Amino acid sequence: MGSGDSFITSPQASRTTSAHWTASYSNPLVVEMDSQKENAVSSVGEGYQRLSADDESSWPPLLGLPVDILVIIYAQLPLASKACLAVTCKSFYRLFSSVLDKESLAWPRLLALQARDTSLLEPQPDHPRNELLIQLEDGHWLYCSSCLKLHPTTRFLPHSKSTRPILRYCGTKPWGIVDLCACLALTAADGSRLVKWLQTGACPTLHRSIRESFRIQDYHGRRLLLHTCSVTGHSDAFIGLVMEVTLDRFDSLVVTTRYHVRWATPHRLPIEETSLVIHQNDERASYNAPPVMLCPHLHALGWVYRHFIESWDCCFSCGTVPYLLGCTGDGLYWVVQGVRNLGGFDRWFRKSRIPYNAMLTRWYPSEDWY
Repeated sequence: MGSGDSFITSPQASRTTSAHWTASYSNPLVVEMDSQKENAVSSVGEGYQRLSADDESSWPPLLGLPVDILVIIYAQLPLASKACLAVTCKSFYRLFSSVLDKESLAWPRLLALQARDTSLLEPQPDHPRNELLIQLEDGHWLYCSSCLKLHPTTRFLPHSKSTRPILRYCGTKPWGIVDLCACLALTAADGSRLVKWLQTGACPTLHRSIRESFRIQDYHGRRLLLHTCSVTGHSDAFIGLVMEVTLDRFDSLVVTTRYHVRWATPHRLPIEETSLVIHQNDERASYNAPPVMLCPHLHALGWVYRHFIESWDCCFSCGTVPYLLGCTGDGLYWVVQGVRNLGGFDRWFRKSRIPYNAMLTRWYPSEDWY
C-alpha cells in the first residue's frame, strides 16, 4: 500500500489540525453534523462554513469532499483499504459497506472452500482479510493469528501485545480452529461457549450464526445440540450430514458426525482378507468435490476405501474414532460416522485445521495445494 492510502487506516489517521473548508450545501455527508457542531461554526462566505478551533481538529477533511470525488478515490484503493474506509464512519458505511460482503474478507471455513484456496487459512499478512484486521488494530483490539480474528487486548498476555500480528495469539496457547462441517468452524472460545450452553441451557455470548446453526434438545435427561446440513458438490453422491454435540462425564465437548451417503451408482466396499485390503476399484473424489472430513486427517469416503490411513480403528494423529455404521447390499447407501473428543488443549489442537494435510493433498491431487 502506498503512502497515499495511510489516511484511511484509522479515524485518528484522518484527523488534521489545519483549517479547512466544507461545502455544506453540496455534500450530503456534512448534513450529519450534530447541532452542537452546527452552532460552533461561523459563516465565512456564501455557501461555505468554517469549523471553529474547538471542532476542526476532530473533523476529517475527507468528509468535505463531494461524493463523486470520494467514489473516484475509493475505486483506486486496494480491497483492505476499501473496507477500512467503509468502517470509518456511518456516512462511509452507507456508501461503501457492500465491500464487506466480499468472500475474501469473510472468516474462512476450510470445508467450504470449493476452489481449495488455502492461502487464507494461515495468518499471512498480505491476504486481504488479515491485512484489513491488522490495519484495524488499535489500543483496544489486536489481531489473533490462532483465531484469525480481532480480540480485545484483555485476551492477550502482556508480552504478546508487542509480538508481530502473524505470530500473536490470544491466551496462553495457540488453540487453532476446529472445522466441523462446511457451515461450522469453531475457535476455542466458541467451544467454551458451547460447553456453557450445554451445561446451563443458555449462552447469550455465543455468536448468533453458531447459535442458529444448532437446535438444543433434551435426550434422556441430557442436553444435546443437533445440526443438519448437506454436501451437494459431489457429482456422484448426495451426502446428508447429522451432527450431535454433547458433553461427556468430564464436561468435555464430544462431536459425533454421521454422513449419510446416497450414491448415484453402486459403490462396493473393499474386500478384507485378514490384514490385507483388496481394492475393487481405485475410488477418488471428483476434482471439484468439497472435502467430507471425519477429522483434519481422515476423509470420510477415503477412510472406507483405506486410502492413506494408518489404522482402521482410529486416527493416529488426533484420536478421532471412525465407524462404518452400515451400507445397503446394492452399494447405493452408506452411513459413515466419526466421533471427536475436543476436551482440553491437546485434543483440540490435534483436531484443529491443517491447511496442507496429507489426506487432502492425496485425495484431491492438484498443484494448487503446493
